[in-house]
Amino acid sequence: MTITLDSKKLFQGLLFVLLALYGANIFIIGKLSAALIDKPIELSFVTIAAPETDCAVCPEPKRIIDIIDQSHNVTYDTTELDSNSALGQKYIDLYGIENLPAIIVSGDIQDERILGSWKSFGARVEKDRVIIDALVPSYNLVEGKTRGVVEVLLLRDSTCVSCFDEKAYLNILQRFGVVIGKTAVYDVESTEGKELVEKYSIQKVPTMLISPDIDAYQRVMDTWNQVGTIESDNWLILREVQKISPEYLTL
Repeated sequence: MTITLDSKKLFQGLLFVLLALYGANIFIIGKLSAALIDKPIELSFVTIAAPETDCAVCPEPKRIIDIIDQSHNVTYDTTELDSNSALGQKYIDLYGIENLPAIIVSGDIQDERILGSWKSFGARVEKDRVIIDALVPSYNLVEGKTRGVVEVLLLRDSTCVSCFDEKAYLNILQRFGVVIGKTAVYDVESTEGKELVEKYSIQKVPTMLISPDIDAYQRVMDTWNQVGTIESDNWLILREVQKISPEYLTL
């Protein structure tokens, strides 16, 4: 018996099978890719908080972990250590920690989905761990004091009724994440105001002077030369007042 094959139908059938296999392959690959993308990032956190008596304004490590948790698909465990405990001191020495709070992270720390978080917190890598110890404000273990809480002096001229409100400077700093401690407002005709005008050769008001503690805020330091100067005593003086508002006075 002779079997005659219709080449056209054979080709169509073969094409149907290939398309079916291709579709199934894409479906399987798609599910596999989705599973890989959605796979949780597994992390372990060891936290060392700043002593509350020394730095009541320092951020709690849990807040940082919550931010990471809310921003990424992670599963994690947390171990909390006291800075004065033997184990806490061991971690501080092992990873060269100088500022508290500190967070030591292990696990899938090289997962590309989480790398942006480490950068945003100014983290560093030490002994196959991510170390987050550049938070501000913080307690500096070497100097034994809080860093990142700044003092701001505002200088104004009460005779300038059209000048903008000098307190606007505080809002600007807070938008940069700066934690402000002491503030004072001086008139240029006051004893303190005259001393500041003379000491720093101030020519425009209202202006502000920021204490050296501001060096903990890199975003501010990186752009300060566009609006002001850093004096020999490390105080920052706002000079380009007109860049903030046209409503100012030249002394």
